[in-house]
Amino acid sequence: MHIVRIVVFWSAFIIACGVLLPRYYAARQSTHRIAELRITTLATELLVLLSLVLPWIPKSRGGPVTGLSLMMSGDGLVIATVLCICTALLLFVIARTSLFLKIASAAHLLATPLFFAAILRLAPGTFAMTLADIAPVVAVLLLLCGDVTALFLWHRLQREKTIDWTARSITIAGSVALSVLLVVGFFSVMKLNSAPPTSDRMDAATTSSVHGVFPSADDAVNIVRKLPAVINYVERVPGAIINVDHEEDNTYVIHVYEVTSGHTATFNWYMVDRTTGEVTAMFDISSLDVTAQQDEWVLYRNPSHGYTFWYPSRWILDATDEAGPTVRVNAPDEDATFAVSSLVDERLTQKSGLDAVFADIRAGFAQDKRYVIADYEQGAETGLLAGVYITHGGFADGGVEYRFKEMGILLRDGRIFVKSVHVEKPSVSLYSNILDEMMSAFDPFGTKSEKPKMAW
Repeated sequence: MHIVRIVVFWSAFIIACGVLLPRYYAARQSTHRIAELRITTLATELLVLLSLVLPWIPKSRGGPVTGLSLMMSGDGLVIATVLCICTALLLFVIARTSLFLKIASAAHLLATPLFFAAILRLAPGTFAMTLADIAPVVAVLLLLCGDVTALFLWHRLQREKTIDWTARSITIAGSVALSVLLVVGFFSVMKLNSAPPTSDRMDAATTSSVHGVFPSADDAVNIVRKLPAVINYVERVPGAIINVDHEEDNTYVIHVYEVTSGHTATFNWYMVDRTTGEVTAMFDISSLDVTAQQDEWVLYRNPSHGYTFWYPSRWILDATDEAGPTVRVNAPDEDATFAVSSLVDERLTQKSGLDAVFADIRAGFAQDKRYVIADYEQGAETGLLAGVYITHGGFADGGVEYRFKEMGILLRDGRIFVKSVHVEKPSVSLYSNILDEMMSAFDPFGTKSEKPKMAW
């Protein structure tokens, strides 16, 4: 079967080259060829724009979320991609001069790496797809086909005019420079979205030296495996994984971790110098505490409701009923809790329903004598949001006093997401910064996945 696929692919490739190259690359001057290429590229852009109404994030990653929702929620890469496609589309419709057709082609070519970067950031990793999830894949294939026609069009435009070697040299040099910048920018975005903690977080690092030279990755892994702290970790965690994550500045970066409940829980990162054999630990394991300042942070995406939030890997996620209304994350000592509740109130779909919902929320706090409200604010919003409220104060339960903060996000389609934190009063100073980071990193639409600043 594998050989059959190879034969089919290369047969189709050779036939396509045999048809397209003589017609659009080597043919003599013809304005009809330019018109055909312009219309073909324009058609691919229209189809990509139509894919915006289809799911770009599948259900398995917390979707479905459409490309249009991603754009309206303010995702920078998606907006940049759509702007490039719209610019190219407009110019292909109205432009008739060589210069503007080339600008349209360049805008189309720029949209492709931006689209790759957006999708890889929003839905990283490998996962199963269904026919309902393939809109981004089809859009990518359309963009790549459009890239081919745009390059053919550029070539035809160059051939249709009198050769100006100075202008051609400048064009070639500019094209090469633009291509290099696009490639560098694309891989820079990928590195920023996938790189582990860097050496900027090594203030608390400890260093142990091992003399010798380790020219291979296997040698680096073996020397890390023999470190006392790693030996102790492997004994406690039978499923521990030790491997080379990447190379950086003549240094192997070794990742020691385990995979639990589908998430990566990092024990430590180790840098092994390829020349001196010196081993540097990213974190001082002996001084770690429950503040999560040096924890690996984990991105959680709710499969039923689509929202996302970050939490420290050593905190305990309670999502046994992910289709239910509430997901909780507890601190290791259970003195602090972050919770997200998902509700529905159809009154939000009505014009005057927001005020009634806000009134019920205020009444709920007033009737629950466990809460002492220090401050409460509410307001209407625009766009997808109907309104928000935020409150904080004291909370008493079972003789234990807590400080609490709660924020509700009310959507026009009737959904309500309530994120809240409760922390025992003696532990407020210990957990307040972490809980604030978790609150601010919550995304009701599941379209943004930036780590909290504390996690970098």
